[in-house]
Amino acid sequence: MKFLFTLIFCGLSYLTTAQISGQFYTDGFGVPVIDPFGNVDFDGNFSVNLPTDNSVRELIFEVYNIKFKIVNIPKDLYKINLGIIELPGRKSIDLRQYELLSAEQKNDYYPVYHYANLLGYEHKALLDKDYILLTCNGVQKQIKEFSFDWKTNMITIYANKLTFCN
Repeated sequence: MKFLFTLIFCGLSYLTTAQISGQFYTDGFGVPVIDPFGNVDFDGNFSVNLPTDNSVRELIFEVYNIKFKIVNIPKDLYKINLGIIELPGRKSIDLRQYELLSAEQKNDYYPVYHYANLLGYEHKALLDKDYILLTCNGVQKQIKEFSFDWKTNMITIYANKLTFCN
């Protein structure tokens, strides 16, 4: 009887979850990501199981220093594979380009270090691309309908903009 209960419970648990999966990429490589449920590997692959009771309407992932927030996750979500998600990074410039800027323009950038070595500068409020690139089933799509809050380092996108892979 205990085995039957466990089997039924596991079966019902499977039916009452929704799943969002995909892989985060930056500069052509899979990247480690932090997701709210810890279901991720070193190459940026993630799979998040959500309760279908709609208690989770948004997810926030962290890829390097930029957060990626998916909002308005639909109640009737069953399974979404987002494919490969390539997020824009901050607009960066090298040391020579920085030296050519005016003092006022330099205030818009902050230094980027690797250990003690200065690598260059990143813009506080600008991204290097105006789109998120999704690739699935051999098809690429640029998604430009998102917002970026530079103070919180957060890219926000509505879930319905990400469903072209399904």
